[in-house]
Amino acid sequence: MPGAHGMVFDRFTGNLLLFGSTHVTQVDPGVMKIVSDLTVKAPVTLDQGTVDGNGYVFVASNQGQLVFVDYSGSKKIGASGNTVSVQFVASALDDVAPLSGAGSAPCS
Repeated sequence: MPGAHGMVFDRFTGNLLLFGSTHVTQVDPGVMKIVSDLTVKAPVTLDQGTVDGNGYVFVASNQGQLVFVDYSGSKKIGASGNTVSVQFVASALDDVAPLSGAGSAPCS
């Protein structure tokens, strides 16, 4: 599975999101089946990512890009109507900090 490098639990959908190669793969952990898959149409090597719990995912690429996907309307990472944006941030970017769950900033 190309997306099986980094992984995060998405409380918005109750699914796991896996990141790797050019894929973000959404998996239902209850039945261990792929729900949806996104192939990023840019020269990226996806590494680690984070979700905000509201239908947005941010994924770091080893080439320095940050991939953003808004799947808040569809709840499916690979849905055709989602917004997908790829922006260069910094050379050798490979990680992003957690936005929700363990490791994220506490709520105030």
